[in-house]
Amino acid sequence: MTVPTIIFDFDGTLVQSLETVVTIINRLAPEFGYRSSSPQEIARLREVGTREAMLQVGLPWYKLPFVTRRLRAEMNEEIHRLQLVDGIKEVLQQLRAQGYRLGIITSNAEKNVQSCLHNHQLDRCFDFVESEFNLFGKARTIKKAIAKYRLDRQTVIYVGDEARDMQAARKIRVVAIAVAWGFHSRELLAASSPDYLIESPMELVEIMQELTLLQKTQHFPLS
Repeated sequence: MTVPTIIFDFDGTLVQSLETVVTIINRLAPEFGYRSSSPQEIARLREVGTREAMLQVGLPWYKLPFVTRRLRAEMNEEIHRLQLVDGIKEVLQQLRAQGYRLGIITSNAEKNVQSCLHNHQLDRCFDFVESEFNLFGKARTIKKAIAKYRLDRQTVIYVGDEARDMQAARKIRVVAIAVAWGFHSRELLAASSPDYLIESPMELVEIMQELTLLQKTQHFPLS
């Protein structure tokens, strides 16, 4: 039986980075010519997709790679302050102990992610970390990871906190798990039709037990 692989997004899914990201993005606003956002506006932006959020703050798509490059660089200065999502460390350790393969796909810099994992003693939990900025093509990034690490697509699960994460997972027909504690609102995530929408990290353990049982008797739901 193929060992299932759980691939996680990083920011908002594993670490509580929303406040830090917003602070940096607002600080860069005058330089790149878009509007900074108040806490009330951030709450509204959580209700819309990424493209619409960019339109609302006046960030042209062609500037996004430059903003992202600066964001990644400045995150390096803040990475030691980032806290894990409550309960996620214990869940990751439990999943690892149960034999699942774990990976990360992120638009954050790999050195930032590795530094954070080291700070929280999670270095050995993950089989791989893939960093690639591909805002509207995450499906391709997941497919590349599946090919690179010779994963069985039928037993890959993707966990993320944005609607585009769910859309990417469904596009390539891997199990999609949305987490309600990240950037996008629960309502927006639900509208993206994930296979599961969870409120707490411990639910991941329960879902994996369910999927592993399904694997023993048939195929994963999307295979």
